[in-house]
Amino acid sequence: GGSDPPPIRISADPPSQSKPFSKFPCNVNCERNDASMNVNNKLIEGKWKFKYSMESSGYYPDLEVKPMDYKFDTYYATTSFQSDIPLPYFSWAEYDIQKPPINYTNAIKGASFIAKNCASNNHREDVVKNLTK
Repeated sequence: GGSDPPPIRISADPPSQSKPFSKFPCNVNCERNDASMNVNNKLIEGKWKFKYSMESSGYYPDLEVKPMDYKFDTYYATTSFQSDIPLPYFSWAEYDIQKPPINYTNAIKGASFIAKNCASNNHREDVVKNLTK
């Protein structure tokens, strides 16, 4: 047998001027960028505008599907069922959902938390803070 892997420590670093995004108060070390940076806009043939993201309109109001936007050649591809192109909240390319489950007794025990938008409305970073205690 081998030794256990070293624990991963999560700390709340002080704000840094060298980082490209501004820091917000957060229970875990994370950064939050300007809301508009997570709303992808794509122009097709200089006319049709597609707004697409896997984020919620609760965090990024610009993703709120406006039913009449099609009149202005604006379309949505989000996780909302109201989108012109509803996106599932997972990727077939990234996850092999048909793969057999991992044998937990033989797996390395560990977890990772990577957040792109802290100060969340659902306080998910509080869960991570409690898990690291």
